[in-house]
Amino acid sequence: YESSKPFALLSVSMALLSGSFGISILFISFGKELLLGKVALSAFILNLVLVWIVSSYSSTFYALCFAPLTTYFVYSCLLRYFYNVVFLKKSGLQQMFASLDGRLLVPVLVLTVAIVMDNIIAQIFAYLLVLLLNIKRMKTLLPIVRNLVNNPSLFKI
Repeated sequence: YESSKPFALLSVSMALLSGSFGISILFISFGKELLLGKVALSAFILNLVLVWIVSSYSSTFYALCFAPLTTYFVYSCLLRYFYNVVFLKKSGLQQMFASLDGRLLVPVLVLTVAIVMDNIIAQIFAYLLVLLLNIKRMKTLLPIVRNLVNNPSLFKI
């Protein structure tokens, strides 16, 4: 039970990070690795500072998990900001937050609060919320999954 809070918070962090994966690939494919590296370095430094601050004021292990959670959120926002600046030629903080996906952000916030409060019902609700808010996306994946299951030759290299 002691490890469930850190695991849950870190899994939420990974969900936030996975939402930015496509933008990172786009930066790399257009030769913007240096900019991506600067954003990643900024996130790394932020994470170090947050870990130091949290470890100075809290003795619980799961509290440290808020450092990567916050860092991944900031990293995602920065990637979206620079995506708007570099590719869409738009700047401003409003653009950075406008592109955040509420279908992921709302359940992440609910889940984070539920984890902190040790509320299992709210955690289940957050997972159901992810399913409900993303049902159309999941339906588009069904033909792909069916194709993978029905055509095993796709796995041969």
